[in-house]
Amino acid sequence: MVFYAPKLDFRQENILFLYIEVKGLNQLNMTEPKPTRIFISYRRTDTNLVAENIYLHLREAFGRGTVFKDNDTIKPGDYWEKTLLTHLEQATVILVLIDQNFQLKAPNGSEVDWIHRELTYSLQSETKRVIHILIDRTEMPGPEAFPRIDRIQKLLSGRQAYRTIRSDSMRTDMRSLIEYLSQAADIPRLAIEAKTIQAVNPKRIIKANRLNWWQRLLFPFLRETKKHQLALETLDLFAHNEITYMCTELQDYLNLQVKDSHGKIQDFVTSFLTLLDDRKNDQRFYLLLGETGSGKSTALAKLFTRYATKKRHFDIVFFKFQQDLQSIYQLTDQKNIILLLDGIDDTGDALRDPDGFFTEVEEHTKGFARVVISCRTQFFVNQAAERSHTYTHPANPYQKYYLQFLDKDTVRSQISRVFPPLSENDNYRLAYAIVNQSGDHFTRPLLLPYLKDMVAQADRFLFLDPDSLDKRVGVTAFEIYEIIIREWIFRERKRVERVGDTSRSHPHDYGRELWRTSKAIARYVYLQEGKAGAPYIFYVDLRRLPQQLELNLDEVHLRTDSLLHRNEAGYYRFAHRTFKEFFYAVLLYEGRIAERDFPFDQYEEAARFYREMCEIRYFRAQPHTRRRRYRPGEAANTPLVQNLGIALGTFAFLENIRSGVTIFQLFRRFTSAISQQEHYDAFVDAAEYLVKQEKVSIAENRMIEICETYELHTAELLTYFFFSHDPVDGAFQFIHLSFAEFFCLDEMLRETDAVEMVRHFPFDQLRFRQLFISEIKWLRLQSSGHSFSLRMDGAPFTNEHFQAWQQKKEAQGAVATYFDYYSDQVQADYADYAGRLGKNTWISVRTQEAGLLTEIPFAERVRHLDLAHNGFQGPIDLRSFQQLETLAISGNPGLELTASFFPDSLKQLIYSSHYGVIKGIEEMKTSFPKLTISPNGNKAYTLLTTPFTAPEMVHVAGGKFWRGSHDDPDSDEFPRHLVALSDFKMGRYPVTRQEFARFVRETGYTTTAECEGWAIAAVWIAHNNKSTLSHFPKAGSHWMQDAYGHPMSGDQARHPVIQVSWHDAQAYCRWLSAKTGKNYRLPTEAEWEYAAIGGQYSGCRDDQGQVLSCYTYAGSDDLDKVGWYFHKFEGRANSLYRPQQVGGLQPNQLGIFDLSGNVWEWCRDWYAKDYYRRFENQVAANPQGAESGDGRVLRGGSWDYFEDYCQVSIRNRINPNVRDYRNGFRLAQDSL
Repeated sequence: MVFYAPKLDFRQENILFLYIEVKGLNQLNMTEPKPTRIFISYRRTDTNLVAENIYLHLREAFGRGTVFKDNDTIKPGDYWEKTLLTHLEQATVILVLIDQNFQLKAPNGSEVDWIHRELTYSLQSETKRVIHILIDRTEMPGPEAFPRIDRIQKLLSGRQAYRTIRSDSMRTDMRSLIEYLSQAADIPRLAIEAKTIQAVNPKRIIKANRLNWWQRLLFPFLRETKKHQLALETLDLFAHNEITYMCTELQDYLNLQVKDSHGKIQDFVTSFLTLLDDRKNDQRFYLLLGETGSGKSTALAKLFTRYATKKRHFDIVFFKFQQDLQSIYQLTDQKNIILLLDGIDDTGDALRDPDGFFTEVEEHTKGFARVVISCRTQFFVNQAAERSHTYTHPANPYQKYYLQFLDKDTVRSQISRVFPPLSENDNYRLAYAIVNQSGDHFTRPLLLPYLKDMVAQADRFLFLDPDSLDKRVGVTAFEIYEIIIREWIFRERKRVERVGDTSRSHPHDYGRELWRTSKAIARYVYLQEGKAGAPYIFYVDLRRLPQQLELNLDEVHLRTDSLLHRNEAGYYRFAHRTFKEFFYAVLLYEGRIAERDFPFDQYEEAARFYREMCEIRYFRAQPHTRRRRYRPGEAANTPLVQNLGIALGTFAFLENIRSGVTIFQLFRRFTSAISQQEHYDAFVDAAEYLVKQEKVSIAENRMIEICETYELHTAELLTYFFFSHDPVDGAFQFIHLSFAEFFCLDEMLRETDAVEMVRHFPFDQLRFRQLFISEIKWLRLQSSGHSFSLRMDGAPFTNEHFQAWQQKKEAQGAVATYFDYYSDQVQADYADYAGRLGKNTWISVRTQEAGLLTEIPFAERVRHLDLAHNGFQGPIDLRSFQQLETLAISGNPGLELTASFFPDSLKQLIYSSHYGVIKGIEEMKTSFPKLTISPNGNKAYTLLTTPFTAPEMVHVAGGKFWRGSHDDPDSDEFPRHLVALSDFKMGRYPVTRQEFARFVRETGYTTTAECEGWAIAAVWIAHNNKSTLSHFPKAGSHWMQDAYGHPMSGDQARHPVIQVSWHDAQAYCRWLSAKTGKNYRLPTEAEWEYAAIGGQYSGCRDDQGQVLSCYTYAGSDDLDKVGWYFHKFEGRANSLYRPQQVGGLQPNQLGIFDLSGNVWEWCRDWYAKDYYRRFENQVAANPQGAESGDGRVLRGGSWDYFEDYCQVSIRNRINPNVRDYRNGFRLAQDSL
């Protein structure tokens, strides 16, 4: 039968299929069956740990190739689905693991469920035995587990479920399953030939090693080291390198003390030699318990060699549990053998099923004269769980002994023995100084041997002054413990390699994983201390920790291979508080614990480690001359440390940065020495790798690849203090991971278009994001694209700045008009964002996502905020805007104002109900008695309440007129040509603010300025000792404000409406046309000029009677009489330079006012410079302008322009989106 299924990524379905592989069988002679016979099917999310234990037991029983496991069987490049189905077809037994969460998914559409497919295929086969195994007393699932899969229910209904596999009796249950599979399913077990060993006594040592007659005679007088070696070699259990290692350990053996269950303390070896060799002693089973690093293995090895090398009543065997137990079980004459079993907690079987494994060992060793089993104390959950008796028949009690730490006299003696204080011995002095500065840590046998390492690695003590060892200067606690931890990890890794442990799924780099695991446990304990004030971890939590923290070690590994200590109550803590605080310091330095939240006064050692770590990491990249001038701790109490934190403050102090700077400015100071762009780019690439891969260092080959990209050598980057190379592991790293995060953020901030970069950047992986809150907020806002925009008041216009910007844009091939310049300027740039936040600065935000308001950086400094026309729904929280005074909120129907969500500083709401009613206004009035509410910030503003009146239009009789000029061929007025127009009507006045207000009141229309949150406003600036009128992009400005962006008053009702775009003018025309039933529109450029010169009433004609312009301006050659322009305001206060009430000066010949000056007026046409050339040889009949162009036409000049611009012939154009303090519009109408 061929079974087909769509392709599926097994990681997405969380399904795991096991192919069992046996490794490390070098000591066993095995015949392994090849075909796949057993297929284990289960979901990783449901039964992962139990399935792994089942897999391990089955591989030991049936061997390589018999059981399927996808990620071992399916090799890279193989077809995953095809290979899996092939093994499924070969298998004769399908094990389906079912726990309480078991449920099949009904396949529908593209959804694929492999458990369902495997069951369907297997149950339809008459030759396959499907066994569903219930985990931990799970009951057989009912129909709800098989939704709409009647076929599965029917096929399963007749199958007998196998007995439950329980986690707490895994070994016993698995023995039954293996026996069942071997017999009922006819799957052959591996043939195992156990290795033959022999118990040891002096005679066997002499015989096995074939000693000469004189060696036999002098055997009692041989050196201890030689006897140790001979005894271990006689066992024939250990490789040569293992024997060498143990002999080295025995050479350094210190007399260890043990405490019995009655509290009596005695020498371990001396007391046990007596106990074990006493034939009258009926005690058979002994349990030797000790904490991590207490010397259990060395103590048993010492006991073995002392016992085996002298004539005793019994023979003796020293055995490590990682080896083949069958060789022990098959020993003959067991009643005359003492059995020393070391490290029962180091076996996979004990980790998977402690009770079951202990029971098996006890059953097979109950015939021995004495059995001593060593185990780490923390292997048992608590003292009550420690083995008190065997589970044999009859039961035998355990006599328990606990290894003790060293006393100070022993420590001093050890220093003297290792480094004899003869003559001037620098090693002795150094070792003595280290011990004096370490408190009681070196009373632990685990730590004392590291004195050799510290002396050997004395060059790692950066500030060591050999002449001042007695004064306790030059050696930091951080350096001491760094060496201790590194050496502990190194030895643990070597231990794993030495014993050839194949019962565990150790990671490839065990040392790195232990380091990572220790940090993970420390962080968990730290959080536990913060929550419950308890510096330990409960057993229940320890069991869950590997999965929660994604560790590669299970909970038993955490208890046995880590630096954890178990107290009598069953709680786990670090073997010493200092170890815990050392890792706290490491976590602080790596950003896994936030420095600002850490209680340094509570953890004084962690504070010390952390301060010293910052200094050490800095000076490791500095020349020796700088180290000699510095003593650890100098930076500790500086103001910079207090203001910037320990790490950055230390670096700033050491880099001689003393002035107050922000965090980001500090990093830019740190990196200001980067002179080449290639160096900067290489640092960015390195930083992105570290952040995205969540690493703290870069492998050497990876760093070389990065440098080769920019044709650099790694040595060039090492010239900067913040980047270094570790010669031990060859890795490169930043002095502090915050530097990597800075480079990533700085690169995005420097990019002109970093939206995609920001959207895909893993901000949540930043460990020091608290340092860069404002920068991260800024980048996230910018990545919102069209859904978010933040504008703020820009700098006043200057020709110099505009021209520089224009040249830059044109070099990039971009459009560079002055409106584009302002569009760019009003966009807040992070480089000067904080600097632009002044007392009177407006911030305008446009977004539909109210939640983004919390991302606005430096919100606490914003005083004026425009949130109008966002369409917000529900409440908004602005409490982070601690100094907010003015808030614009019109245009948010559905918004609910809750007074408690606003700061006490709020003084004014800009709100108009014409844009939609907002709830909570009355609550705000009650909660803020001094709060003023108005449509534009002026509580006297009343324009939105005036009644509608139709505009006054002037009939303009059609005709022909001359337009343009022959004077300048390069001018946009060239050539002079004849235009013929039909009758039309023209507005007597420009549209006023009052008229536009009626439009807004009736429609709730939102202008371009209101939609985008800004317009161009006028401003007076000091220039060359005098005031100059300029303009700037004003956030929050719109048609209800005056030319300077200030709230407009009611007396400006008859002023021309300004700060409206061409689109706003068009919208007004459409509304008025619909309201009156008449066709209102903007005038064409030709109509505007014809009306401006007076039409048929211009007073001037040519010889053919065609109309000519009689005046330079509309109705006069004297602009003062007919128009408002800049020089007309001379002698007045600056504040009076502004648009004026319409109709205040003389009209032109048609009775139309303000066609010259006051405001530029929008026309309907697109602008084209060469548009007039089309009519060089023909009459332009009712011309409508160009089909497209670079802007819409403006005519007439304005109040802030000079006379020349107010001439009736002058053409102007601008982007139709422009909303300017000098632009308005006038209506036109087709004549009926």
